Amino acid sequence: GYAMTHSADNEITDSAASGTALSTGVKTSNGIIGKDPQGNDLKTMAELAREYGKKVGIITNESIHGATPSTFTVHNASRDNRKEIINSFIRFKPDVLMGADYDDVFVKLNDDERAMFENEYVVAKDFSRFETALATDPNCEKPFIGFIEEYSSIPSYNLALSVKTAFDRLKNDKGFFLMVESAGTDKFGHGNDMNGKIASVVTLDRTVAAALLFMKENPDTLLVITSDHETGG
Repeated sequence: GYAMTHSADNEITDSAASGTALSTGVKTSNGIIGKDPQGNDLKTMAELAREYGKKVGIITNESIHGATPSTFTVHNASRDNRKEIINSFIRFKPDVLMGADYDDVFVKLNDDERAMFENEYVVAKDFSRFETALATDPNCEKPFIGFIEEYSSIPSYNLALSVKTAFDRLKNDKGFFLMVESAGTDKFGHGNDMNGKIASVVTLDRTVAAALLFMKENPDTLLVITSDHETGG
């Protein structure tokens, strides 16, 4: 494939504009989430999947308010409006939502969204609590939000295990859309941290392996692996 990664207003894109382009097919200005440069909402991949009756999953090993996961679900004028983005996520209710840092998310919830979070979701505060939390909803009647370890400079299977959990929750007759981000490839790139960058690629590779195992049993699955832009110069 061939892609032009510039944004609508800059020769060098950021994650907000590039994620929006991947999610909606429309270029926007740097910093904008799920909107065009004029501020109009764009239909995201998650919204399109919902229209077709499919389940939706969003996974990242940074906070869910990060630009890349946000662009697949949320509409906001700025990637820096983290509180608004997190509350939008909770209102959208992805069938599966995973990210890092429970405390960072919970403290930013408004009263109504906090009530939804506490009463309408299955919540696991860390990966060690996934099994216990999921056992309370074996028929997948509620959306699941789980918190996993943040990206690090040590290769991890955590993201791969999270993807396996998501496949179990998302599998259904009408199919699903799942976005997975190995955020360290970007974060360590910005810092020119080669060891962290390599570790994050290994983490991503293990996650892809988990997806390929799922695809052996479900060959009608489409897997797209891409980076939204380069970092680190």
